[in-house]
Amino acid sequence: MTRIAVALIATMALACIAAEAADLEADFREPPDAAKPWVYWFWMNGNIGREGITQDLESMKRVGIGGVLWMEVSGS
Repeated sequence: MTRIAVALIATMALACIAAEAADLEADFREPPDAAKPWVYWFWMNGNIGREGITQDLESMKRVGIGGVLWMEVSGS
């Protein structure tokens, strides 16, 4: 009886490890939002327009950036 219980526990543990490995591989290929990096996004003296903002955000999304820390800074 004990050997059967150990065998069942070992089988269940191996199944869990295999499932976690599959999840890890899937998350590596398509990272969840919580795992995506953020970047600093500085605007110098308000020198930005609607087109530039849109292009920047679309580019960041395309390469997997998850968010920005935006700062308006003075160049002088």
